[in-house]
Amino acid sequence: MKGRLKQLMLSFEGKKILVIGDIMLDKTTKGNVTRVSPEAPVPVVDIVSETFSPGGAGNVAANIAILSAKASLAGIIGKDYGGVILLNTLTKNGLNTEAIIQESETITKERVISGTQQILRIDTEPGIEHNNEASASLKKLALRLIQHQNAVIISDYSKGTLTEELASAIIQEANKHKIPVISDPKPEHARWYKGSTVICLNKTEANKVAGIKTSDWESLCNTLHHTLSSNIFITAGSEDSTIYDGTMHEISVPKSHFVDKSGAGDTSTAALALAIASGASLEEAGHIANHAASIVVSKAGVSTVSINEVLALLRHDISNFIRENMEVKQAVIDTQLDKIERLANYIVDVYKNHKKILIFGNGGSAADAQHFAAELVGRYKMERQGLPAIALTTDTSAITAIANDYGYDEIFSRQVEALANSGDLVVGITTSGNSPNVILALEKAKKIGCKTVGFGGKDGGKLKDIADMTIIVPSSNTPRIQETHITIIHIVCELLEKEMAPHWRAAA
Repeated sequence: MKGRLKQLMLSFEGKKILVIGDIMLDKTTKGNVTRVSPEAPVPVVDIVSETFSPGGAGNVAANIAILSAKASLAGIIGKDYGGVILLNTLTKNGLNTEAIIQESETITKERVISGTQQILRIDTEPGIEHNNEASASLKKLALRLIQHQNAVIISDYSKGTLTEELASAIIQEANKHKIPVISDPKPEHARWYKGSTVICLNKTEANKVAGIKTSDWESLCNTLHHTLSSNIFITAGSEDSTIYDGTMHEISVPKSHFVDKSGAGDTSTAALALAIASGASLEEAGHIANHAASIVVSKAGVSTVSINEVLALLRHDISNFIRENMEVKQAVIDTQLDKIERLANYIVDVYKNHKKILIFGNGGSAADAQHFAAELVGRYKMERQGLPAIALTTDTSAITAIANDYGYDEIFSRQVEALANSGDLVVGITTSGNSPNVILALEKAKKIGCKTVGFGGKDGGKLKDIADMTIIVPSSNTPRIQETHITIIHIVCELLEKEMAPHWRAAA
């Protein structure tokens, strides 16, 4: 599923989306609260910064643009100073503004934020009914743009831009050209948007539109589906969302750190529309919308979300794997550095005394053993003489013969008996610390007079009681243990080469 969602998102680029609706100016005032006013029990805000961004339908379009698509915005804004700032802000966000008409006053919403907490909102809403000429011009411009789009979003905040006649005309024109329409209405206008591809509502709005109170959620969705002649997308905050297209689809919401829900609905609608425009099923589009919205609610104020942020969330498993790897290695730093240094010193002594190293393990640990031996016999980083090291996991004839004649538990101990001499270093690798064939081989090595080292995981298991020294990766996650064993092997090889370099130069 995640691979498919990522593929869909990567196809957002170049998609054309028309957003029509109520355009507003969002102002964010950030400051610090250090005292309470002596005039009234209210906080005093020392202003640090003031920023402006598109709001309402403008924020939906801004989300479209930052998600790598091309957004055209149709609506009516003011001729006042707020309108000048808003038009400039829309242009800076890369939006096509040719279908924007200016008249009257600009709707402005100012959010005052201290830290990550919104402490006040100030609304300037003229409550204007736009004149017939402006509405007719808007309709003409919007209808002209529709046939060139991949999807249309109608964003109705009930501020007077949209009428039932205009909504109906847009939907009819889009349907004629087989262009999906995603409508995000206020409950009182929901029936204006009959025939949309998808109508977006939150849970409270869905109950209002349906006009019924029922615990049967599927029945409510079915009522909306037939009443509005549309597929339905219902969000419920941190709870699962629902897509209803005649069948219920529960869409999970990724867990996120909640800061501010401002603008989350706009982001959800934008991502939903882009996904549908890119060929997503409604269920797939719902998943993408929820991922995008979950990022926005973790930010303070009205904000947008980039395609890279959503892709990063979809790749969350990958980042978790890397984080786990880092945490395990930090645990090794905290507990095993002395042992790693001692192992390097053991190996230096082995080679200075003209002895050899035998290494073994099972499965992934067998590969680690071969890797270790290869770094010693060949080279790690430094040009130098080859060092005698044998991986006991490579002789398939010996391994299978011993396993057949004596049992699998003997495969390494018989080789140690045949190949090891007193003073050699024998290294056994077992992530559990309990592999019988590793334990038996280390016991045999000690009887011969070899120095023994174990590479283990978890709590070290039996290995820590058998080997002269055991390097333990304190984790129960086998892949993370094996990755860390390789890191330790590389560190030991580097320490060895640095320590032995003067000896090799003198010998040369």
